[in-house]
Amino acid sequence: MRIRIRAAEIKRAKALRVHVARRIGFALSRFGDRIESVEVHFSESAGVHSATDRRCRLQLTLRLARTVSVEDTDADAFVAADRAVDRAARTISRILEVESGLRVLPLPPPPPLVAPRRRRR
Repeated sequence: MRIRIRAAEIKRAKALRVHVARRIGFALSRFGDRIESVEVHFSESAGVHSATDRRCRLQLTLRLARTVSVEDTDADAFVAADRAVDRAARTISRILEVESGLRVLPLPPPPPLVAPRRRRR
């Protein structure tokens, strides 16, 4: 699994890179043989109330030729990265469960056994 992190605009970029690489290792290591590459992009954007928001976007390429994109925004880049990595792990888990047939999709509720009574007038 190749990991590329781009955080040019963010302060404390070196500490952020180390943190993100570690979080990806923890959260996605169980899928390591199925994930080909992970790209992490950080950017800043003007927030709603004149605060600067940090956006973390993960793009994961699976060996099955699928691409998964996950994004999160927060005032703290570390928090945005943690949430995005957690969301990516859940998404990949769900994709692999459905593809392997392990996940059973819920069935619609059964129809009523007895027809409802009509009121007499």
